[in-house]
Amino acid sequence: EYAAPFGPVLRFHRPVSGRDGRFIAALPQAPGGNELFQTAGLGDVAVPTMLQAGTLDTTTPYAIEAEAPFAALPRPAWLLTIAGAGHFTFSDMCELVEQIGLSIEEFEDGCGPDNIPSREAQAIIVRYATAFLQVYVAQLDDAAYDYAAVLEPFAASGPTSLQAK
Repeated sequence: EYAAPFGPVLRFHRPVSGRDGRFIAALPQAPGGNELFQTAGLGDVAVPTMLQAGTLDTTTPYAIEAEAPFAALPRPAWLLTIAGAGHFTFSDMCELVEQIGLSIEEFEDGCGPDNIPSREAQAIIVRYATAFLQVYVAQLDDAAYDYAAVLEPFAASGPTSLQAK
């Protein structure tokens, strides 16, 4: 319940599954909200899901917001872990911060000197996101490029690891 300072008490009800039937796949990057969904809610996810997360994310910590949700997700699901990635690594914010010359402390979570270089991270993010979306959204069976092979855990290399179930 929420009591607005100027109005009536509002009651919010979350559907049991919290799922919209129009979605056919999910690709959360630097995900948050594990407390909102909880294990029971994540178990209701009925679409292929790939979580992409960074080991140095302090905004949405990896253990709480990536590992725990991945464990609760039903199959098929993937967890792409990028060593040295922070929260803003999963956006173009680091490039923007560099171009504009900002040095705001909030952007250190992914754009700092301890993080994987932005361009290197973006190449990894795009590779796995493209493969996942081509297989589960476009349902592309392209003989010229085996997207499904990219989603195999043994295919990960460099600063990445990929878990699948």
